[in-house]
Amino acid sequence: MPQAAQQLSLDAVRAAQAEWCRTALPDRLRIIRKLRHHLATDALKLLDAFPRTLERSRSDSLTAEIIPLAEACRFLELEAERILRPARLSARGRPVWLRSVDVEVRREPLGIVLLIGPSNYPLFLTGVQTIQALVAGNAVVLKPGSGAAKLAAVFAELIRKAGLPDGVLTVLDDSVAAGREAIHSGVNKIVLTGSVESGRAVL
Repeated sequence: MPQAAQQLSLDAVRAAQAEWCRTALPDRLRIIRKLRHHLATDALKLLDAFPRTLERSRSDSLTAEIIPLAEACRFLELEAERILRPARLSARGRPVWLRSVDVEVRREPLGIVLLIGPSNYPLFLTGVQTIQALVAGNAVVLKPGSGAAKLAAVFAELIRKAGLPDGVLTVLDDSVAAGREAIHSGVNKIVLTGSVESGRAVL
């Protein structure tokens, strides 16, 4: 059975993120690769958890959400190292007096990322955002879209089965109150997929 939605304990999440961000990128990507395999082998479990309010066939959910999420995992497996490695900026376009200065961009984890998910593509959209944040070394607090709590719990179960350490991903219930509490908890970044009205409310 998937785990029930968790209560938000930011201290515990911060402690888990501090450990997770020290995990080498190849080790993080190994978990993403295992997740990709679980998306294939446990696809039926995911399909059973999709909200019935979507009024979508199982084959549509498979082709519109599960397969693209597996492909997003594959993309990160192939490209994350290049995307996240430090990059030196060219002196081209800088003023003459700054051309001798070395500039390097380093991609550092933000800390705790709160994802507020939609109800129309509840697995693919939040799933992609979750794996991107995790690969970059962040912890994730996921507030599923309305009706998608069961699906989010199954997805989190698959990531844990793939080897994600405890505390790095927290799944809340799908209520507005859970999202409001998470917003005010002191997370480092909020990612919202939703309507203009929802965006204004979060802002």
